[in-house]
Amino acid sequence: MTKILLCKITLGFSVFVLLFFIVFANVMINKQKNNNQFATYFPASTTQSLKTSVENVPFQKKTQLSSRVNTFQYLSYILDDKEEKLKEKLMKRYSLNTKKAEQYTKVISKVSEKYNIPSDLLAALIRTESNYYSKAVSHKNAIGPTQIIAKYWKNDCAENLFDIGNNVQCAAIILNRYKERCRNNWDCTLKMYNIGPGNYYKNNKFYQQAGIRYLTKINKNLKLLNG
Repeated sequence: MTKILLCKITLGFSVFVLLFFIVFANVMINKQKNNNQFATYFPASTTQSLKTSVENVPFQKKTQLSSRVNTFQYLSYILDDKEEKLKEKLMKRYSLNTKKAEQYTKVISKVSEKYNIPSDLLAALIRTESNYYSKAVSHKNAIGPTQIIAKYWKNDCAENLFDIGNNVQCAAIILNRYKERCRNNWDCTLKMYNIGPGNYYKNNKFYQQAGIRYLTKINKNLKLLNG
């Protein structure tokens, strides 16, 4: 009798453990589905995903994502506030009209985020190179807001460098290329952007002084922007 009772208890316990694991497995599967749904609506690799509005999410998903969406709303608020401050500085410090300030703010913010370059530095560089004149062309055929010489960068940058977005993005590509060569030294990077890597490494007083003057202008415009 005792053996039969023991067998029943053992069997009952085994069934309980089996049911527990079945329930646990279902919970984990549903959790994974929810995570996949979250990734579909908010791909973490893009800045745009941080700015996705909750209103764009179907109602049935809002309940599942509410806590995570709140995080994205907060990040979106930070990004929008940062852009608004940059726009105000461009208008107040660099005397851009509202339309131009909004146009450049969107481009600078997007490029800054994508290429990990400070937005204020990009703003100061554009001020130094062209004073925000998108159609600027130098005597050396440097083009647009950041004064790109197209023939040197045709394999790295978009074809139409009179387009503000293409132009500023190209500048970011160049800056990151030179920054790598300069081992993350911004003074070296900016001098190289102005006089070129070949001239930077020459023991030539003219080019060295030109690089120093350029760096001085960049710093002056940075101070003006944040003054």
